[in-house]
Parts: sequence; C-alpha cells; structure tokens
Amino acid sequence: MRENNKAIFYLFYVPLRWLILKEQSLMAFVASYFSLIVLFFIPIFLFIWVYFPMIGVEHGRSVAESRIKYYKENLCGNEDNYWSACMDLSTSHISSYKTPEVVSGRLIFRSGNFLGLYTKGGPVTMSMPDNFYHLSSANDRYKGNVEKRIPSQSSSPAEECRPDC
Repeated sequence: MRENNKAIFYLFYVPLRWLILKEQSLMAFVASYFSLIVLFFIPIFLFIWVYFPMIGVEHGRSVAESRIKYYKENLCGNEDNYWSACMDLSTSHISSYKTPEVVSGRLIFRSGNFLGLYTKGGPVTMSMPDNFYHLSSANDRYKGNVEKRIPSQSSSPAEECRPDC
C-alpha cells in the first residue's frame, strides 16, 4: 500500500501512527492544559466579566453620592472659592414649557446643545440658549483675603508690574 499510494500514506498514516505512539504524552498534555484552563483562566475571565462592572458601578455611585452631598452643602462653592460656580441662564428660548425666567445652578455637564445643571431644587436638563453670556461673580461664602485674590484695577500694565518683573 505504501508503494502504490505514497501521498495517502504520508498524509494519513504517518500522523496517525505518531498520534497512536504518543497517545499517552498527548493525553497528558491535553489533561494538564485543560486543568490549567478550567482552574485558572475561566475563573479569571468570569471574575472580570461579572465583578469589574459591578466594582465600577459601586465606585461611580459612591463618587456621585459624595459630589451630590458636596453640591447640596456648597452649591455655588465653599468658603475657599472666591468665584461663584453658579450660572444664571435665561429660559426665554424655551417658551412652550412653564419654566422660570432664569435658572440658577452649578453646571454639571454639557453635551452639544444640552446643559445639565444642579440647582437648589435638584438636577435640571435644558437646551442651551442661542446667545449665551456668563459673567462670573464673587462667592458670598468666601472667607479669605479679598485683596489677595482680585487683581488691581490699574489702567496700564506697567503700573501693575512689580519691581521683580
């Protein structure tokens, strides 16, 4: 048979003979790596698949709760912040809803034309007005030295320059 069909012989018989001769070592190889995969890699994969999202959700929840607690206590900034973090936005562009004329709160996020504000009444999501202007104001709760935080009101930059500049 070997003489007549050399291609079939070398294609099937030689690998099959090797497999039969090495069956014990092959089975030991498969068994050892199977146990390694089953005992080590699959539990790690399941741990990552199941617990990492849960860890992320819990961490995000704890961070968000602490920030919301901070915003409830210090909506426009605490006594260390000179500038107020609150914004006053006109709602005249939202005429079809019964909204107040001005919404005042801390800007939490902006995505495209949408704004997320945290107000005294809770979170508010609104579309951004066409014309928007924000003038920062001083924080009423600031307890620091005002002269240290506000630049001088001189008319020329040369007057502001100290001897060391």
